[in-house]
Amino acid sequence: MCPRRDVQAISVPWKLKPFSPLPTLMSLFLSALGLMMVFEGVPYFCFPSKVKKFAEQVQLLKDGFLRAIGFVLIISGLLLSYFGRTLS
Repeated sequence: MCPRRDVQAISVPWKLKPFSPLPTLMSLFLSALGLMMVFEGVPYFCFPSKVKKFAEQVQLLKDGFLRAIGFVLIISGLLLSYFGRTLS
C-alpha cells in the first residue's frame, strides 16, 4: 500500500464566489440599457422617414393622453422586470 499523503485544497477557477448584489445589479442594468438602445435604434435605422412622420403626429396628441401612455408603459415595465427577476 502507498503511504497516505496530505491532501491539499486545490483552487478551482470555476468555483462560485460569494454573492455580491452590486455587480449583479449593475450588469443587469447595463444589459437592460443596452437592449433598450437596440430596440430604440431599430426604427431609426430601418424606417427613418416613417419615424419623422410619427414624430409629427405625436405633436398633435394631447399631453394628458401621452402621460397616460407613459404611465401605463412605466407600470408595465416595472411589473415585467419584477416577474422576470422572481422567475429566475
